[in-house]
Amino acid sequence: MWVLLFNNKTIEKKTENKDDEPGGNPRYLIIDDTDLSKTGRRIELIGKVFSHVTQQGLLDFKALFLGYFDGKSFFSLDFSLHGEKGKNKKKPYGLTKKELNKRFSKKRDKSSCGQSRVEEYFITKIESAILMIANAISQGIRFDYVLCDSWFTYFELIKFIIGRCIKCHLLRMVKIGNAKYLFNGKELTSKEIARLLAKKGKLKHSKLLGYYHSSAIVNYKGIEVKLFFCKTSKRGTYNVLLTTNTALDFEQAYKFMLIDGRLKFILEKASSICN
Repeated sequence: MWVLLFNNKTIEKKTENKDDEPGGNPRYLIIDDTDLSKTGRRIELIGKVFSHVTQQGLLDFKALFLGYFDGKSFFSLDFSLHGEKGKNKKKPYGLTKKELNKRFSKKRDKSSCGQSRVEEYFITKIESAILMIANAISQGIRFDYVLCDSWFTYFELIKFIIGRCIKCHLLRMVKIGNAKYLFNGKELTSKEIARLLAKKGKLKHSKLLGYYHSSAIVNYKGIEVKLFFCKTSKRGTYNVLLTTNTALDFEQAYKFMLIDGRLKFILEKASSICN
């Protein structure tokens, strides 16, 4: 919270300087997670977490970061640490009972910041992401888009974003999976919609970006969203973007996600704060 309060004051001072205004550029909140590898098995709440990079369980924390970008400057706003209990009841968090008992532990006051961080460890990343965004809004942070990857179930975040009184949208990558969207009166997966659009000749080519792309406004669990389907060649594999801004076009969406990609390394560098 102190990081959020400090950087919010910095953002306020920055926007007061008219020579340093973003010039009408969209403002973004960027959410990303990274592995925070450790070696000590006696660290408080340490455990094994599945890494999507190495495809194996590693001794670490999952660190979730929230950042703000106004088109010129980037600010780290908040973070949380998480663990994964796993499905093996004999080895929760990937550790034996003996290893669990040897981990450091400490009793804290329920109102302390340390206890708040401990409680964050046990909630899901999507719950933590929503709490961090809500805290940012309550502290006066205003933004146009929330950018994120396809690493979590996104309906909760969609529902949260469209329910805000401030005008903001979600833009994120989507996994090509079994999720169904209502399109032209039928429940279809993103892959089925992309194939249908291509069959109807809706696949366009952007000379500027070098991508083949198509789009569709669909209904997802009662909420209207826009899907973008893009690939580098006609026979290539589709990547899918989802946004709550149905007026957004593909080139704009692509530009925004490029910003997300460029800033991810900054969020990962912020993990050094926790080391």
